[in-house]
Amino acid sequence: MKKPMKFLAFLLASALAAVAFTACTTPTSVTLSQDYAEVFVGATFQLQATVTSDDVVQVSWSSSDETVARVDENGNVEALSQGSATITATADGASDECFVLVGALVEAGSLTIDRESLIMDVGQRSVLRATVTPVTASVLWISSDSSVVQVTTDGSLTALNAGTAVITAISGTFSDTCTVLVRAAEGSDCPDFEVPVYDNVTGELTDETYSPADSRGKVTVINFWGTWCTPCKAELPFFDRVAREDEDVVVVAVHSVQDMAGAPSHIAENYPDSAIIFAQDSALSGAGTDDVITMMGGGMQYPYTVIVNAEGEITYLGAGSMTYEQLAALVAEAKA
Repeated sequence: MKKPMKFLAFLLASALAAVAFTACTTPTSVTLSQDYAEVFVGATFQLQATVTSDDVVQVSWSSSDETVARVDENGNVEALSQGSATITATADGASDECFVLVGALVEAGSLTIDRESLIMDVGQRSVLRATVTPVTASVLWISSDSSVVQVTTDGSLTALNAGTAVITAISGTFSDTCTVLVRAAEGSDCPDFEVPVYDNVTGELTDETYSPADSRGKVTVINFWGTWCTPCKAELPFFDRVAREDEDVVVVAVHSVQDMAGAPSHIAENYPDSAIIFAQDSALSGAGTDDVITMMGGGMQYPYTVIVNAEGEITYLGAGSMTYEQLAALVAEAKA
């Protein structure tokens, strides 16, 4: 009788394990970036599908009426004729829908967007409004970089990653733009930018530039400073020490756009053989007066420090001076 009892106990334990395993599985859910779109014949836009699942699942797309609107395997929708269609995204039995209403193309006699520039934070939402004549005119919205800012067919914006994107509204031969700057946050990817580099010996600007991509694979410490800022100058030796002590750490000191004339002499006199890469902050292309420190979340706070791990993820953002011990601890966290 002992063997049958052991066998029954084994079956019971296996069943309980299966139940426990099933209970820990997250059901698949699908959410589309928008549930309604009103567009004109000839317009194209992309739907984003967010899938929640413990497993890697394939998303399939379909249209209820492909003569009105068709969709490809990446969620790109093309409006073909007047009417309505429902676009469905399905993954592992779960689905979500977007109702698409397609109207006739009505070209505008004029078009303006309600703002020329906008600053957003990662995850934030906003709306741009286009004033057109006639009011029935069709408007197409486009983002120059949908990985930074996503725009829907009605001008609604979602900030996805730090960086800049130009949002364009188009109707016929008329168009207008709004430049959106998305500020970085801890946990987000470090945005790409390019700043001119100083020669440490002469203190003069060179033709060379620095970009975060240059130091990918190493921990990168980006310190925004200025010669007019006493706490900035006081903590620079700590950054120099960190740069010298660890070859897997890159330190970049970006000088403020204020009082740039004082930077060359200070660098040449104090850091001719430093391991620090000295650079000059500059306005972002197409972003007006907004510079790199603004995109990195610092505004006009000095000193301001950003630490990026080897994978390109921001692990620290902070204003104010720090001691060597504080800086070393933050670098160690980024390397962990």
